[in-house]
Amino acid sequence: MKRIALLSILLVFAFSAHAQFEEEEWFVGGVVNANSFRTDNHTNNRFNRTFFLGLNPRFGKFISPRSVLGFGPGYNLIHDKTGTMDSSTSPWDSSSKREFFTIGVFYRRYFPILNNFTGFIALDFDFGNEISRSGENRNHQINTGLSPGLAYRINQKWMIESTFGGLFYSWSQEKSNDNLLSRNRNVGFNLFSGAGIGVVYFLNPKKTTDSSAN
Repeated sequence: MKRIALLSILLVFAFSAHAQFEEEEWFVGGVVNANSFRTDNHTNNRFNRTFFLGLNPRFGKFISPRSVLGFGPGYNLIHDKTGTMDSSTSPWDSSSKREFFTIGVFYRRYFPILNNFTGFIALDFDFGNEISRSGENRNHQINTGLSPGLAYRINQKWMIESTFGGLFYSWSQEKSNDNLLSRNRNVGFNLFSGAGIGVVYFLNPKKTTDSSAN
């Protein structure tokens, strides 16, 4: 994901044009996020491999030439594998897959950079339910985050964008089959963990102007 972020930054300086938006423009789009990482525990000779896939459709409306309000559903797949280091046979001892369904709202503020290129700051708020495929646990989560992004408007109807991680806060409550409850809160910052690529389609594109609006 670091490569996606660095490529996006390089593209900003490789092109020259001024992206403009108009109030009352509507768009549909979405972002795909994927990540894989491994954590090792040398104390007990164990390791964990996690794969994450996120699909996030978005519907938005420009309430001003630089501000957007929107909403959208989301789907996340989390696949965890646990194994033994230096195993002569199969290294995997256990595996679990969990699905996370969300619904949320977002606000974006765009900032012109170069022609057709803009940066933006996004504030997101999501509520979701996570259910393991084995049906063992039920997890309810509330997430909010503040993150940056880059967008390139190809023409009046199409735009591509790169999203990144950022500052986030999450609260979760998990209930197991034996009715045990656990609650967790998490605050952090990671610029590259939520990096992704998306496409946006404008439903009612308007003729842009070369003005700077509020």
